Amino acid sequence: MSIKANVYDFFAYTIPGGFILLTTLYALNIFGVLQIDFLSLAPSTVQIIVIIGLSYIIGLLFEPIGKLWYRLFKPKGYAELALIEFKKIHPLIHVNFGAADWNILFAYLKRQNLDIASDIERVNASSIMLRNISFGFAVLAVAEIVNFSMTLLPLHLFFGIVSVVFSIIAGKESDKFAQWFFLAIFENIASQALQISDLVKSAKESGKVKSSRK
Repeated sequence: MSIKANVYDFFAYTIPGGFILLTTLYALNIFGVLQIDFLSLAPSTVQIIVIIGLSYIIGLLFEPIGKLWYRLFKPKGYAELALIEFKKIHPLIHVNFGAADWNILFAYLKRQNLDIASDIERVNASSIMLRNISFGFAVLAVAEIVNFSMTLLPLHLFFGIVSVVFSIIAGKESDKFAQWFFLAIFENIASQALQISDLVKSAKESGKVKSSRK
């Protein structure tokens, strides 16, 4: 599971880090700081490895900024929202833990079932990746709008608007995956204590037996 989790973590930061790197180079090219012909780029294997490593580092460095950006238009307290949703979906199941206990509950799941914990970690990695990509699209939107103001080419305005739309979509999807992450923890913890007899009872046990004979 640790190998899978590390792979999820790697892609969660590398993909948005690479996107932010390309967006930054594109913006610097627009402002004339760098002169890059993206169409003629043909990096070697070593350069690709360096770019991947650099993308991962950039993804980690931009993680706090991505969180700040995301909180401008998204609610906090995903664990609390997920617990409310859990109680709404499962009104007959009573739990003795709070939303703030999610990290302890997740640690328990890792100890009990590594495969389940790995699947849950994948959901969290998707949320992180989408959140940082949302910020990357926001940066790209600014670059395209500035480029439009300099060139007055409608194509740049179009790409700027598309980038804003993608930024919003990525943010909303990240929000969904974040709540799924906590909800999965709560549901799997609750399932650990359930017995089949808790869910299915005979008519006799439920006190609803009716004689078929008169």
